[in-house]
Amino acid sequence: MISCFAVLCIFSQIVWQNTGELTGAARVGDITQGLGGYIYAGTRAGPIPGSQDSGWVYVSQDFWNWSVTADLPGNQEGVYCLINGQGDTLFAGTGMWGDLPRVFKSSDGGSSWAVLNSYGTYRPGSRVTAFLEDNLGMLHLGNDYMGMSSAIPRRSLDRGSIWLVDSGTIYYNSMHYCLYQSSDNTIYFGSWGTGGGIHRSTNNGQAWSPCTALPGFSDSYAIIEVGADTVFVGLDSAGIGRIKKTADQGTTWSDVGAGYFSTTTSIRSLLLASDGMIFAGTTPNAEVFVSNDRGNTWISTGALSGATTVYKMIEARKTTGYGDSVFIFAATGANGDVFRALLYTVGIEEDHAPGQTCQGITVAPNPASGKTTIKFQIHPYPYLTPSRGRIEEGGTKSQMSMKIYNAAGRLVKQFNYLTIQLFNQVIWDGSDDIGRKLPAGVYVFRHEHDGGVDAGKLVIVE
Repeated sequence: MISCFAVLCIFSQIVWQNTGELTGAARVGDITQGLGGYIYAGTRAGPIPGSQDSGWVYVSQDFWNWSVTADLPGNQEGVYCLINGQGDTLFAGTGMWGDLPRVFKSSDGGSSWAVLNSYGTYRPGSRVTAFLEDNLGMLHLGNDYMGMSSAIPRRSLDRGSIWLVDSGTIYYNSMHYCLYQSSDNTIYFGSWGTGGGIHRSTNNGQAWSPCTALPGFSDSYAIIEVGADTVFVGLDSAGIGRIKKTADQGTTWSDVGAGYFSTTTSIRSLLLASDGMIFAGTTPNAEVFVSNDRGNTWISTGALSGATTVYKMIEARKTTGYGDSVFIFAATGANGDVFRALLYTVGIEEDHAPGQTCQGITVAPNPASGKTTIKFQIHPYPYLTPSRGRIEEGGTKSQMSMKIYNAAGRLVKQFNYLTIQLFNQVIWDGSDDIGRKLPAGVYVFRHEHDGGVDAGKLVIVE
């Protein structure tokens, strides 16, 4: 068994880099990937001497350097939510000086912004703090009502021309932190409120009902789905970060990773990555935790230096001539920094252990939903002729094996063979040694041969 090896292989790659403070920003409230594959970040700077305009959207084309997009019309107090919708249309939810928040949209990657229509004659709240485009293309927004208890999620059937508050909808507490739609099309919103403030709609926002209250919880900051119909919620409880999960639309709840978040005061962001790992961003030290077993156990990847809160995390893919690099981005405060960590690479050589004799290992596709091919080149032994790739007279064959382990370190598949070629490959169909289909997740391969051991990571997705 190599459980220690498996854990190190998976988590040693989570190294955070600060891409730099976004000029003038004090808080990066949201982040998304949009037109051109670029990264967009919504920020708040706080009052600036001589100007009330302190909310901007920034863009990074190279995943490292940032520049501000076109200015949002009017004096924006901050950009609190940002999504990339259908047709690569960016939507930015803001607060304005006074009491009239707005949603802006851009169809050209932030080169220009247009304000959506007014919310109507009723008092809409002071900030747009959550935004969602659902499976029907309808828009939903949540508000911060400055401590009052009559903020209602609103929806638009025509992408922002008219906003609806459906009759008969009861009022809920203010500060809607997040909106999320699960695979069964249930929409959840998390808010400030006794019992966690978690609500649901099964008819695309026409009506809302509270989920079963969680005693001792006051805020639900982040919601994700982990597996079919299993929803995770990040909260705080008496000053300690907690995660709860439900598989029945919030009727019953159970703990996730209890005892792992004692250094935190709240779980402010959650992300399910494409390799099956779950990330939790926290406050007050902006510490990011990761789990590779559906939240049962967690490991800290470290605190993001200088930050206090991880408001949002996304996964983003950058394509180059050498393959794809998949990153995790973290939007933080209170210094307005954006951090990134390389999650995995696709179609390029894996790193190898010192003393190896393999010239290169490639895994493609990676992630894979079916078969994946592991290709490797053997350093020319004396009995191999590179031009012919065959055993020379008097040579001996080399016994080698390719072993595949799951994230817990259990051997699930082994290939044994005698190589007579300079270039070799094995094709894995995602099954174990007795032919059973293995679940989606992170797997570790070890190539054992005369010259040593080479290792890498591959990902199986559903």
